[in-house]
Amino acid sequence: MDRELYDKVSRWFEEHREEMIGDIIRLVRIPSVSCPQEGEEAPFGEACRDCLEEMLAMGREFGFHTENYGNRVGSIGQQDKDWDHMIGFWNHLDVVPVGNQWTYEPFEPVLKDYFLIGRGAQDNKGPAVGILYMMKCLRELEIPVKHQLTLFVGCDEERGMKDLEYYVSHHPTPRLSMIADSGFPVCYGEKGILEGSLHSRENVCEEILELEGGNASNMIPDAAYVVLKSTKALEEELDCMAGKNSDKAVTESGIGENSGKAVTESGIGENSDKAVAESGIGENSDKAVTESGIGKESLKFARITAEREAGKIRISASGESRHSAFPEGSVNAVHELLKFLSGLTSLPEKDRKLFDKLAYLSQEYYGEHMGIAGSDEVSGRTTCAATVLKLKEGRVSLHFNIRYAISEDGEKLSALLSGKAGEKELIWETERNSAPNYFPKEHPAVGILTDLYNEITGGNAEAFVMGGGTYARKLPRAFAYGVGGMKQSEEDIRIKESLFLPGHGGAHEPDEGLNVRLLTEAMKIYTMAVIALNDCEI
Repeated sequence: MDRELYDKVSRWFEEHREEMIGDIIRLVRIPSVSCPQEGEEAPFGEACRDCLEEMLAMGREFGFHTENYGNRVGSIGQQDKDWDHMIGFWNHLDVVPVGNQWTYEPFEPVLKDYFLIGRGAQDNKGPAVGILYMMKCLRELEIPVKHQLTLFVGCDEERGMKDLEYYVSHHPTPRLSMIADSGFPVCYGEKGILEGSLHSRENVCEEILELEGGNASNMIPDAAYVVLKSTKALEEELDCMAGKNSDKAVTESGIGENSGKAVTESGIGENSDKAVAESGIGENSDKAVTESGIGKESLKFARITAEREAGKIRISASGESRHSAFPEGSVNAVHELLKFLSGLTSLPEKDRKLFDKLAYLSQEYYGEHMGIAGSDEVSGRTTCAATVLKLKEGRVSLHFNIRYAISEDGEKLSALLSGKAGEKELIWETERNSAPNYFPKEHPAVGILTDLYNEITGGNAEAFVMGGGTYARKLPRAFAYGVGGMKQSEEDIRIKESLFLPGHGGAHEPDEGLNVRLLTEAMKIYTMAVIALNDCEI
């Protein structure tokens, strides 16, 4: 690597950091959650269209030519395109739903130290603007580039990538595509994504008025709730759970965090971690529900609350969200609620049995209970997360987001899921199957870009495969490269811990935050990567 050139690029980015932050803020202010609708004017909703237009306007301000492909995808680059000698950079402007438990306003971005906080700042608006600045840097410093460079931005990555399906079916694609929506160095493979739902065969009782949890397929839900018709049996049961010493089990402000689980003789059977008097609430419970109520030690572990609503009782469960492809460390609020309901003896036995089955199937993240556990040496273990719970016309629906190993077959997994559902007297419906993506690890670009990253950072990272899904799976000759995974300094860690609660600050989490210092460092790497590819036949 040319160290003198790297220093020149580095100075340019440091001089333009504040300007780059301002342009990221322009996009984060727009609540661009993809909401499909009829017509060509705003196929993914007005907010996504507005965000796309704002990004293209930014490109024109920088002197680039822009194109809008049906308000689904936009491009920033040259007017006369040389597709056979083009490197395309792909980012998305849509964001996941806000979710719950935010400390900051999600669409009123704020800069704290060098963290920019707001939904989409990290995933993926910050990197999109960063790539635009990379192209501007190369042009302003008059650095020779062998390949034509074009930035593409889409509006439906988080929901299902219909934007890319449209684009690929109507327009040419670059000779090589790089997606800045992963970690460094090169991600040359992505697991398959299978989405579908379990449905109950019968209606639940009329006392269950509402049932809901989660708001996106690719997010572990951090909140779930049920609204029940208030009955004497239900109130007495909740009183019992709250303990004999509680002043009021169900009050205007709710039972509170010291609410326990259902106290039953033995539970219903399949769900080993559910409602038994000795087990408390949740997997982390230390304390039993005893004759004197729930002890103080269990308060911090309780995830169930209840409150009155004019002849109704609303029972809520809280969790900790993560991206469904990387569920480790999360707490699934839907599972917590189902587990609670499975032991609520004031409900009919058939409904408790239903909730017990669903609680069991949503209990872990690796498909073991669903009968689809698998792994391979290249991509690791299959993940399987319950992410959205709904009540539809009296029947319960539980959605799963599954990331399956590259060597697995999605259709075979669907058949296994249908069989497992039948065993549980449920119905499985496959809604989407996106095949795995694999870019040849032997391609020279993989080695060049991996070596460059290690040379700049002093690391020894290797190209990898992940469970996350990027635009690479919808494009030919595509892989992901950064911009995440940069090594944090001690100062980065200290500031992050001071700004964010546990389970906050990451992509798809409450208080999503972008470390602008690390983004700036990543863009320096990206700029040098483009230069390094001058010596590569793409």
